[in-house]
Amino acid sequence: MNLITTHNKEVFDVERLINQSDIVFGVGRSALDAMACGRPVISFDCRFYLPPRHGCGYLTPELVANNTDNLVGKDNTLTDEQIIEQIKLYNPEDGIKNREYVINNRNITQTVDKYLEVYNDITGLA
Repeated sequence: MNLITTHNKEVFDVERLINQSDIVFGVGRSALDAMACGRPVISFDCRFYLPPRHGCGYLTPELVANNTDNLVGKDNTLTDEQIIEQIKLYNPEDGIKNREYVINNRNITQTVDKYLEVYNDITGLA
């Protein structure tokens, strides 16, 4: 098991560690990075500034597409039993679906285009 946290140290080869994992727990960019690596992901985290044990649970492309809080699940507290149930959903084929979704919907070009669209709307430039 690999435990990666940016609170303790910088990790520059995170993709190598993700690719050594069968399933990844993380939120936000960590979850999307794991999806891009083709791994099943459970959105789950414990941070001092958010409710304890929060997350969205087992991620699917549909859940990610409809999520508005960066996969943090800050309004969703998970119990031990719920986390166990999420782990039971594990299917290696979901990693393939996750990667396809991220490549097609969350790539850097699309993200920059969305930012430019918002900027142009705000400034009236086009």
